[in-house]
Amino acid sequence: METVETEIVSLVSDGLDSKMERHLRDKARERFLRFGFSKVTMEEIAEDAGVSKKTLYRYFPGKEELLHAVARELIQETAANIRACLVDDGLPFRERMRRLVSSIGLRMRTVDPAVREDLKRNASAVWDELEEFRKQTITTTVDRVVREGMRRGMLRNDIPPDFVVALYMGAAQNAFEPEQLARMALTHGQAFDYVIRVFFEGLLTDRARSPHRRAGQKRKVKLT
Repeated sequence: METVETEIVSLVSDGLDSKMERHLRDKARERFLRFGFSKVTMEEIAEDAGVSKKTLYRYFPGKEELLHAVARELIQETAANIRACLVDDGLPFRERMRRLVSSIGLRMRTVDPAVREDLKRNASAVWDELEEFRKQTITTTVDRVVREGMRRGMLRNDIPPDFVVALYMGAAQNAFEPEQLARMALTHGQAFDYVIRVFFEGLLTDRARSPHRRAGQKRKVKLT
């Protein structure tokens, strides 16, 4: 059975073919993330890359195939970043969590909303692939980190880990939307830091926590 680690290793080791292909993908990626899918032409990508359309079509038979290659590369990069965090035992728990969640963003959350809407409407299969990878990976990775935190005594273990993961996913669902960030005048990095700070450190000060701890202990005694 494949685990998230073996799937990530497979994605990272799935070779990117040639320098020319990488060059063409890079130029296409710049165009797609800036203008979306529908407004970009193969002719523009070929011009940016400094090659003829014939050369571009020799490597990629159409714009959809080129976008899919760009999406695959984004997924591979994200998988590599996640694996680097997972195998780095020297990272402090909070920093590991921040890097993992940041990596899973797939950079798409920082893309202009109009571009994201264009990709969703006009390249839905590729968009769905990106979103499915992001959602599945973030759930699996957060679950792993939460359980690790509980095992190491970094997170309290009196709350079911599945509930913690579900709560985190629900809280983070809308917090990273570009529209929300713009309304609150926050950068993507600031939003990540705030979500992690609030979720793992809480809103209450030490002064306010004491009465809540005593009340919680009393409730626990009554339940037992």
